[in-house]
Amino acid sequence: MSIIKAEDFAKIQQNELTLTALKDKERVEKSYRQAHFRIRERLVEADRIVAFTPQEEIQMLREKIALAKEYFGAAEKEVQQLKTDLAGDKGVQRLQAELDAKDQLLAGQIDQMQVKLDAKDKLLAEQAAQIEHLQNLLQEKTALIVAKSSEFIKTEADNKHLHQEISVARRTIEKSAGRETELLKQVEFLQDTNNLATKEITTLKNNAKALADRVAALEETIQKLEKEKKSLIESRETAMQEMNRVIESYSAEQEKNIQLDYKFKRAEQEYRDIQAELAEAKTILASVGSLVSSNKTLSQLASDKN
Repeated sequence: MSIIKAEDFAKIQQNELTLTALKDKERVEKSYRQAHFRIRERLVEADRIVAFTPQEEIQMLREKIALAKEYFGAAEKEVQQLKTDLAGDKGVQRLQAELDAKDQLLAGQIDQMQVKLDAKDKLLAEQAAQIEHLQNLLQEKTALIVAKSSEFIKTEADNKHLHQEISVARRTIEKSAGRETELLKQVEFLQDTNNLATKEITTLKNNAKALADRVAALEETIQKLEKEKKSLIESRETAMQEMNRVIESYSAEQEKNIQLDYKFKRAEQEYRDIQAELAEAKTILASVGSLVSSNKTLSQLASDKN
């Protein structure tokens, strides 16, 4: 059985402490990676929930990379320190190789993250340019909407003014409708009056025609009486001449003359009666003509009202 020297025992204890520290470091690093992964998932979820601008998202990614670099820098310093402490210890060569592999893996992950960040920066730059273009379009649309809003306000004011004019026009139409109803009643009354007047005119025309026929008959009778009067005058003259020539038959001729004088007076009386009837007929005809003229004027007024 070999005896362990105190120096070797101290080295073994130191190596065990170093291995314990490395295990604790790996455990802390694993916990940190898990916590970092959970934080990153929560950040992604928050990014999905909250709408960040491209500039804010780039800043957040840069802060995350800075934190990662800071963490990995601190870890690298600790690893370097551990490498320095364990450089002369052959028992930790395997751990050194594992640490180197982890360093390479972490460096590769950092490079990949940097490449992704560059691609993300490029994509975000394109999105920022597109957003700026969309903002310009939005400003143009906003200006157009403001112009359209002004035009809409003006149109709405014009529409309100037109509604007021329409209300005034409706009230005017209602008043006109009432007046039109009154005028229609007046026109209806005038039409009824015109119908009655037309009937009276028809009756008067018939009466006038009968009177005209009677006047014509009376005029014919007057002409006959005038002819008879003329004939009687001639007969009287002849009789007077005959009376002057025949003085001897004075009594007979005087009686005949008396008879002729009686007939002449009777004819004169009939002539005066016919003249009176003719004057009366002319008066009636004049009244009928005046009434017909007034009814024609009334008919013209009714036509104008219609």
